Order: sequence, then structure tokens, then C-alpha cells
Amino acid sequence: MYGNGQQREISANGIARIVDYTPATALKPFVTIIVGPLIRVIGERFSGDVKSAILLALNKLFAKIPQFLRPFIPQLQRTFVKSLSDPSNDLLRTRAAKALGTLIEFQPRVDPLVTELLGGAKAATGEENIGVKTAMLKALLEVVDKAGAKMSESSKNGVMTLVEKEMFSESVDLPF
Repeated sequence: MYGNGQQREISANGIARIVDYTPATALKPFVTIIVGPLIRVIGERFSGDVKSAILLALNKLFAKIPQFLRPFIPQLQRTFVKSLSDPSNDLLRTRAAKALGTLIEFQPRVDPLVTELLGGAKAATGEENIGVKTAMLKALLEVVDKAGAKMSESSKNGVMTLVEKEMFSESVDLPF
């Protein structure tokens, strides 16, 4: 929680390593102690590298002990979606998309997230936002892959419409 950006990044990477090597049952008593500060720090104004390290730690926790992180799902989902929109750090956006894919398996309602991601992908226009748009599309792919069966017809149609629009919007110079 305290220290400069580099110290926080190293700490978050250390937490990720500890999670890798610690049995799930041993992590249970420390979930709140670990996740609370990570969520707090990722909301502060630090570089994308710090936030990326935090997302790595959170995603590893979610992969290992998802049952203990259920109370944090709404906060984590907002954090992950917000991280998708960071124009400065590709690794952060990639980890956020992956984390949403991990989280969505434990989220009973998928449609609000799909709607938010569709809106974000449509809003990210122009050359300067190509990385953000790509991250939104990667996150959509993760969500559809992991929880597509939970999606309503409306959400499925929205995804298909966006995919078709993207496929046919770019002019391609054919070699013949």
C-alpha cells in the first residue's frame, strides 16, 4: 500500500508469485487482507506497470481461489473494465481482458458486461484508440468464450453486429 510506484509494482509481482506457490486453503484467511489493498492501489494514479502487476496478482488469485473472491466481483469487474481503457499500456489492457475472462465465469449476469464492452469497443475510434478497441474486443472474446451460454439473444446479436461491422468497415486492397 505504501511506497513509490516501483516498490508497489515489485510488491504486486511478489504477491502473484506467493499465490503461485501457496495452497488455496492457506490463502483463504488472507483474501481480504490481500485483495483490499490491491483494489485500493489500482484505483490510484500510478503507472500502467503498477496496475498491470496488480492485475496479474488479482487474476492469479481468481484462478486459484475464485470461491473466496465472490464478494469482490462487482469491484473487480469495474476495475478490469476501467483498465481496458488505459491508452498507455498494452500489457495492462491484455491482462484486464484476461482477468475479465476469468471473472465472468463466476458472474451470474453476463449481459451488462457485454453491453459495456460493446459500448467501449464502438466508442474507441481513431488511430490513437486502436489499442483500446483491440482490448475491448479481446475482452469480448474472453467473455463469449467463457460465458457465452449465459448471454441473452440481444447480447449475442450485439456481438455479431459489431463483428460484422468491423469485418466490413475496413477497406482492403486486393492484389488482383
